[in-house]
Amino acid sequence: MSQFAFLEKTPGDSPESKMLTNGVYTFAVKSYVAAEEGEAKKGTVRVNVRAVEVKDSDFLPEDLQYVQPARLKFWHTDAALAQPSPTISAKVFLRHVIGGDMSDEEFVAAGYPALYEQTIGKTFVGEVRRGRSGKNQDGPEIANIVRIFREAE
Repeated sequence: MSQFAFLEKTPGDSPESKMLTNGVYTFAVKSYVAAEEGEAKKGTVRVNVRAVEVKDSDFLPEDLQYVQPARLKFWHTDAALAQPSPTISAKVFLRHVIGGDMSDEEFVAAGYPALYEQTIGKTFVGEVRRGRSGKNQDGPEIANIVRIFREAE
């Protein structure tokens, strides 16, 4: 086989990406991207995750390799950080995924960039529900991680 065999492939040779169905999956954190958004330039962080195991869904495990990464988006505002949900609060998400018995002082001292770095490669169990994106739910259909479980199922 030639070292340039990939140049001979056509779009039909590549399998189509698939969207996760409603259900429970194990996700692995792959990367994160920090940005500033909105008029007030509030800090946000997008955490990119990939489903690595089907826990409870009709989705075929062999199709996980064709699933596009999912994202969790966290706003770094006082109100968002104070929420108790790991799908809303970066603080709760980081504590959940990193684990351990880090005190509040140690958590603050470590800083968010270092804490996000520690999540890469870690896994968590989450529930996916499909829905429409956009403010008025009129965008394309997406798979949303709507719940993160405290314990592995």
